[in-house]
Amino acid sequence: MADELAELLDIAIYKEIASQAFYIAGQSKTQDPRAKVLLKELANEELKHAELLKSIKENGPEKQSWHQEKIPDLMISQYLTGGDTLVCLYLDS
Repeated sequence: MADELAELLDIAIYKEIASQAFYIAGQSKTQDPRAKVLLKELANEELKHAELLKSIKENGPEKQSWHQEKIPDLMISQYLTGGDTLVCLYLDS
């Protein structure tokens, strides 16, 4: 089980690093200064995610300080529509 978790964390770390590289590359492809700022912020977030995952891999998930906050139910699912349509489109293709 520990090997499976380590492998999953390696995959997740790789994806975070790949996403960070994508955002960094995007900064040089736009002339919009606001887009550059956004892409830089997104790259920094991906770096934080990768560092968190590396910490979990090195120290184990039980060593993390998890937030145990109660998340309020916003009842968003009561307002969603179109589920049947998506199923029909999927079955037709």
